[in-house]
Amino acid sequence: MDDFKLNHKALLLVCDGAKALFLRNDGTPMEPRLSVERELRTETPSRTAEMGTDRPGRTTNAAGPASAMEQTDFHTQEEEAFLQLVVAEFEAHCREKDIKQIAIAAPARALAVIRGAASKELMGRCSGQLAKDYVNHPVAEIARLVAM
Repeated sequence: MDDFKLNHKALLLVCDGAKALFLRNDGTPMEPRLSVERELRTETPSRTAEMGTDRPGRTTNAAGPASAMEQTDFHTQEEEAFLQLVVAEFEAHCREKDIKQIAIAAPARALAVIRGAASKELMGRCSGQLAKDYVNHPVAEIARLVAM
């Protein structure tokens, strides 16, 4: 956490696979005052049966019995698609507001998707990344957690 720094007027992206917050720091790195600039949510069905109804496929093997293929994880696909949308929206927001510095807080799996989807330009502005899931905390609590 020592390399994480959220300067004055920096934008913090806090997200997971279903919700994203764009938070602006109106305070200092040691005492951040975060305000919500934008919030994005996705409405993903809670049950896999609502997302896909087909059974996993099977493959035949000339040397032995047929074997089952792994079932498609529709939740993971939906989360990754949402995170790619978040990155595109975040980049557009940063360009529109002329944001010079950003930081990211997301669970490790989401952070990996974000890194893959973000442009080099955006990641070049990144002053820190936290592999933490803060998206469901109150904004004041997020400010306290990133100041530690």
